[in-house]
Amino acid sequence: DHLNEISVVVSAGGQYMLQRKPVQFRNVASLADELRRAGAGMKDAIVVINADNNATHQSVIRVMDAARRAGYGQVAFAVEQASK
Repeated sequence: DHLNEISVVVSAGGQYMLQRKPVQFRNVASLADELRRAGAGMKDAIVVINADNNATHQSVIRVMDAARRAGYGQVAFAVEQASK
């Protein structure tokens, strides 16, 4: 049941995809706004971060900061499935 999951993909190059749509990162506050919009109407939304193995630590921290600012208490990490 993924109805309350806000999916955030962080690519190796530091690009963000929010619910499968690319979002331009300007600052943490604007990313928080995007997350808030994505979770509008969700009950107990969870932010699920799916970071590429080569994504920078900083790009992942930004998502966690934005999620906190947007008021999401739960942030989970999707485990990267090795592509065969």
